[in-house]
Amino acid sequence: MAFTVTLPLYGKHPFRKTPSSYKVTVGQTAVLRCAPTNLEGRMVIWKRVTDSEPLTVNLESFYNTDRIKAQHITQENQWNLVIEDVRPQDAGMYECQISSKQKNLREFFTLTVIGSEIEEETTLAAKEGIRVSGTKYAEKGERINLICNGTGQYHLPTAIDWFLNGNKLTSRGSKIKIKDNVDVRSNTVSSYLEVNDAQLTDGGRYVCRTSQLHIASFTVTVLNYEKDNKKRGTGFPEGPDSSSGHKRNPLRKDGFSSDDKNSAPARHTVSGTVSTWLFVSLVIGLLRHWLFPR
Repeated sequence: MAFTVTLPLYGKHPFRKTPSSYKVTVGQTAVLRCAPTNLEGRMVIWKRVTDSEPLTVNLESFYNTDRIKAQHITQENQWNLVIEDVRPQDAGMYECQISSKQKNLREFFTLTVIGSEIEEETTLAAKEGIRVSGTKYAEKGERINLICNGTGQYHLPTAIDWFLNGNKLTSRGSKIKIKDNVDVRSNTVSSYLEVNDAQLTDGGRYVCRTSQLHIASFTVTVLNYEKDNKKRGTGFPEGPDSSSGHKRNPLRKDGFSSDDKNSAPARHTVSGTVSTWLFVSLVIGLLRHWLFPR
């Protein structure tokens, strides 16, 4: 099983997606494809996960055989590991690293050699479980809790390592806390990862890896609640009519607002009032003329 880091390195993803699992028959040639996106002068290192020494650094080989070498395909920006005349002992996990003083990012690959005893071991490893679960979404400032359970079918995993976007995590004060628990009866080791005061840089692809090199990954997203709300334009309205974008005009002395006075019902009411006033004035004039003739 393999994983690809997902957070940007200087604005870009460290690796383009390439196959992470390869099956090759004994005697054939295996080409493990690694596609870094933004080297900027950094080196590409190929090594076996179980070895501390590199196989290749850029195009220079450090292996005492011509069977294993690096291949640079410029037009596709690939730095591949080529293994010719594949042998059973070549099976296993490999990693492609981007090295610099600041970061050491990596991508893992699995090579299965068909027709070898190691193929059976690789199949057995797939049956031995590892899984990770926990906080999928966290607001900025909250806590991220993850748990990784690794189980061995015949052998007990001795430890679990944590990575965030290719960088290994270790306990660090109150910010990062890692606690392991081993259950001998069930051949299970559990590792608890706690990240306090989550920041946007704490989001990304978390990976846990057992001592038997089984890998599981989990993506965590850190939300910036205040920033997201401002982008969406959320907030409290100014008044009962502000949600529609319309503010009512103040009332005038005559009891009508400027909008009401221009409306059809308002004009009709004013017209009726004037007519009534004229009629009453006419009646009063006639009565005065009849009662008090000159």
